[in-house]
Amino acid sequence: MRTTTNSAIKTKWRRFFITVWALLPNIGGVAGLVALTSPVVAVLFSPQLHKDPSLALMVNYTVWILVISFVTILALTVVSWSRLTAIEEAVGLRLEIALNKDQQRDIAEIVHNLTHETRNQIFNLMMAAEKTKTLSDRERVDALALLSRNWGMYNLYYLDNFKRLLDLLTNQNNSVCIKIFRTEYFKRHPDPKCNDIENAATDEIVYSVKTYFRDTRSYSRRHENDIRLEKYNAMSNSAFAHILSDDTKDFFYFNNDLESDRTYINTNARWREFYNSVMVSPIRIENFSRDRSDPHAERYRIFGFLCADSLKSQYRREVELHFLHAFADLYVPVLSAFDSWQRGAMLSQCQLDQSGGLDVTKDKEPGSTEGAS
Repeated sequence: MRTTTNSAIKTKWRRFFITVWALLPNIGGVAGLVALTSPVVAVLFSPQLHKDPSLALMVNYTVWILVISFVTILALTVVSWSRLTAIEEAVGLRLEIALNKDQQRDIAEIVHNLTHETRNQIFNLMMAAEKTKTLSDRERVDALALLSRNWGMYNLYYLDNFKRLLDLLTNQNNSVCIKIFRTEYFKRHPDPKCNDIENAATDEIVYSVKTYFRDTRSYSRRHENDIRLEKYNAMSNSAFAHILSDDTKDFFYFNNDLESDRTYINTNARWREFYNSVMVSPIRIENFSRDRSDPHAERYRIFGFLCADSLKSQYRREVELHFLHAFADLYVPVLSAFDSWQRGAMLSQCQLDQSGGLDVTKDKEPGSTEGAS
């Protein structure tokens, strides 16, 4: 894997050698002038010079030739140095074109890798869903463990490749993660000491998010925060609140200067240590089963969010943001396939759990209406 640091070092060395090559004729001219001047200087200080008039005349002509040569080489050197900036710009343009070709190749490779593995993962989950129905209880335990492990490896592969893509595009270090979104319903019980109408029993809706997976590099630095904030209210984070709000036109969140944004809020008090730029795109699909006559029906079903952030990157709406949307959309079918397989597997697994089998439902949170966990 080519790193941006190695590319920068190679670029500097290429510029240095090309600059030396451009000035090489002038350097050679000066060296030749010194070589010619040395014997003349030796003759000038020779005692025979004053005794031989013909030798003195020859030396005189030689001195003038050397002076003219020196002035010519000096003038050429001045002109070359004045053109050095133009030479560097031309060299830089050629190097930039070469690096862009390498970058385009790497980006194409990343996109191919992710779509290739996503296709395979969806197909494997579909086959596993059918095969699980024919397995014995003990075989099902092994199949669940294997597919769950493969699912985790796929997510790390997905995020690591997407991080590599953003690193190439921004030439900075980026972090990416997937957040799972849930709608939870809670029954609020009335206060027996109060008889107000507003005190009646009501259903309370809470939107919550939790970190699902991170890229391997940012995991070591942020895992502690993910444990401390295992699950939190989505409305306590400006990015998620903005996306879920009915008052905003954008379905995404994009900000390249959080430090200067006085309105930005985050449950994690240490967010300034990790990023100043952030992009968030919802992992969602249109709710085709909704009642279109109902204006309050949810138009989209949101599974979660694909998030990217960095301390130094300056994201572009027309480039990095579009890639974020693309990979958030690509994640929808594979997450849905995993959700369907997991639901079917759990249905049969519940009977095995009662006899001491593997409890794959233990991470399912009460009140969750979304199956992906």
